[in-house]
Amino acid sequence: MKWLLPLLCLLPCRLPAQQLDSCGLNNSPTLNTQEAAYFNSRFQEVRGEFNFLNKRLIFITGESGSVLGSKRNYFDYVKKWQAEHGRSYIGGSNLIPFTEVQRLQSNGHDAIVTYWSKLLPSPNRVIRRVNRKVSKQKYPSPF
Repeated sequence: MKWLLPLLCLLPCRLPAQQLDSCGLNNSPTLNTQEAAYFNSRFQEVRGEFNFLNKRLIFITGESGSVLGSKRNYFDYVKKWQAEHGRSYIGGSNLIPFTEVQRLQSNGHDAIVTYWSKLLPSPNRVIRRVNRKVSKQKYPSPF
């Protein structure tokens, strides 16, 4: 198993369609092995020591980086772009890894991934927004 992790980092950004078929099947923030391999490859030049294996992500979209997106929606776009344009990445994608404090504040999320966004969102603002959404789901308004 130890030898598998370094191999995942070497996968090219153009993953075969069969591997992309295993990506974005649900909206769980925790990435599966194929999703982690995709992101490790996609952000290879900017991620440094950050490894996506078993990481939890928050997806942000919208021109100004203000809309909560989803993993399923992200990979739907990736699959569409691969089919139409022959490349398995989409525009406005960025990685914003969290500090340990931000990870704790965000209930265990490890990073933000943006897509179709011209501006990078403030991590603290995203964390507050996600926490508000979770709070509303736990305690819905009676009205």
